[in-house]
Amino acid sequence: MTAVTISQLNIQYDAIEDRLQLNVLSTDDAETRIWLTRRYVRLLLKELQQIRGDSLSEKQLWRQDQANVGSGQASTSEDANVSVANADVRFDDVYMATDDTHLPLGEEPILVARIGLRENDNGNLQLTLGQEHKGSMQMELDLPEDLVIKLLTMLYKASSVAEWDLGLAPQNEVYAHDLSGAVLH
Repeated sequence: MTAVTISQLNIQYDAIEDRLQLNVLSTDDAETRIWLTRRYVRLLLKELQQIRGDSLSEKQLWRQDQANVGSGQASTSEDANVSVANADVRFDDVYMATDDTHLPLGEEPILVARIGLRENDNGNLQLTLGQEHKGSMQMELDLPEDLVIKLLTMLYKASSVAEWDLGLAPQNEVYAHDLSGAVLH
């Protein structure tokens, strides 16, 4: 599967499944649904933090996020949304998937049992989330630096809502600044 062009990300905690559901809406109105277990969220957070390193201008990105989010846009919802189709990344946009949205991997979320991370030729991080066996269903995301920060923030917030206590404190004030309280929506 080729990497998708992301329009929006959405993370929801499902208390019955005790999993996070990552929904990725592409610019061609296709939605991929992924289950992330506590174990894989912990692995993903650890790896993203390690790969992210100090190469990002984190304080600048955090200021940009705060300008986009605004003061009244935190929500007590268990959902987190981010629109990423253009440079104006916002957490307050309504998730745009509809009943007519195409589901290339099916209606049921696929259970992640394999995570792959590598740097693309364009300098972005390629995140592959897939099922256990090579050649089975998977999704590839091409993540620029700022979207890696957004995804990290969303995963931290969603795992906080899930009360998972992953034992991974954010390594940087970029994510730690707003981890108490509600998930951004």
